[in-house]
Amino acid sequence: MAVLGLLGGFVGGLVLSEVVAVVAHLALGVPPEELTVLRFTPLLFALVFAVVAPLLHRRRRSASG
Repeated sequence: MAVLGLLGGFVGGLVLSEVVAVVAHLALGVPPEELTVLRFTPLLFALVFAVVAPLLHRRRRSASG
């Protein structure tokens, strides 16, 4: 579950950072070079999901049986 959370969090972070960058560029006119904070979003999401996914899986298994 941790590996799946890691992969899912990384992909989710990539998608989120790209969506935020496009919206910021189109709506606010912010150049992509100024959004350096978004570079770390996939790594942060991957770490968070790698911890949260096994915890949720364990909680779901213990609640069902």
